[in-house]
Amino acid sequence: MKDITGKRKGCSKQDHNCHRKNNNGVLLFSDSGRGFQYKNNYLQYMADNYFSPEYKNLEFVKMYYFSTSNKKLVELSQQCTSMFSADTAHLFIPQKAGYASNRITDKISPADECSMEPDRGRISEFYREIPAGQVI
Repeated sequence: MKDITGKRKGCSKQDHNCHRKNNNGVLLFSDSGRGFQYKNNYLQYMADNYFSPEYKNLEFVKMYYFSTSNKKLVELSQQCTSMFSADTAHLFIPQKAGYASNRITDKISPADECSMEPDRGRISEFYREIPAGQVI
């Protein structure tokens, strides 16, 4: 699997990251420093809650990178801050998640995919795929 840090050369401000959840939709994060911070906080939340009953039907988390001039998608990605606490920890709040339709990823391949099947081997894989320093 590829590195999911989101570090890419030559990214424009219109590049966006999104995490796809098969039964919920797509979360969009802007390609700014803050967007990367929130993406990392989201991945931390997923790691911390890997065995949670809340995610028992979740099969995978996928990461996509894409550029778009679609104004609605750009606006959605810029609203990623609303899914996190306002304190300095910026913790992910699932009830505030604004999921976009899975259809926006229909014609692109994921850069990375991690299984969310709740077993020890799978969580080890999940930890390996998250860059060092992201998961505590």
